[in-house]
Amino acid sequence: ELQFALSDSPKHLPFQPEIVSVTTYSDDHYQPQYFVAQSIDDMKSKLRTFAKQLTRDFNLAYDSYTESILVLNNSDSIGLLSRSIQRQLESLTDTLTFMVNNNKK
Repeated sequence: ELQFALSDSPKHLPFQPEIVSVTTYSDDHYQPQYFVAQSIDDMKSKLRTFAKQLTRDFNLAYDSYTESILVLNNSDSIGLLSRSIQRQLESLTDTLTFMVNNNKK
């Protein structure tokens, strides 16, 4: 499919998440159009802007210890995130203290 995607056969449209998100496609043949971003940074920026405009009754957070996504939709999940952040800050503080003490020697 890469050769087809890079050819002149399909349409190459600017990457616009609000359009991409509602565009239907079939996964059993080549696509008639592809959405092209100028760069990875451009794509990430546009996706972040798009995501901020979505309305939802929850938020998400990444938990690096469990490598999972937390759904923040009640006081229990917010408490879990708070404790995770507290552990990270304690680890950072311990590391900085260690570095300062070792640099004094």
